[in-house]
Amino acid sequence: MACWGSDSSGQATPPEDLILKIPPKDDNGGGDNTECPKNAVFSINEETLTLPMVEVPLIMPIGLQPTGKVQVYEAIFKLANGNSQDNFMIRKLTLLADKVESNKTCNLAKYSVVKATLHIPFLEVPTVTMIGDQVFESDVEIYEMVLKWFSNSGTFVVQQFNQLEQ
Repeated sequence: MACWGSDSSGQATPPEDLILKIPPKDDNGGGDNTECPKNAVFSINEETLTLPMVEVPLIMPIGLQPTGKVQVYEAIFKLANGNSQDNFMIRKLTLLADKVESNKTCNLAKYSVVKATLHIPFLEVPTVTMIGDQVFESDVEIYEMVLKWFSNSGTFVVQQFNQLEQ
């Protein structure tokens, strides 16, 4: 059982769209992870946050203890509303690998069931220039971000956002 959060009645809150796309297993029993994925990316024009790989721990339904295995997803988040730049809702999850060991080689985004947080170690965010009402994307800067899950609103809210040295 992978858990992204639950509502006030304790029911799991699924994303708007969940797709299962499990690659063939490699010799170690996991998905093919010979290359590390690209960084997560925030798109200003589309108002989306795209995570190429997120590890979500599998937990026991009784006691909510981790099993030691993870599921790996590709995740797309959308800004919850146009007025707030810090609330995101899950729009699409694609399951890439099921019941595999945590990847120790790549710095993947990881969801913590205990803390209800999503840690994104490397996020590409474009800087912008505004001329009148026109917005132009410029250079990309790299950030580390932590999102906190709030079940009452069904959103992830930015908890930490730190620029990394380049």
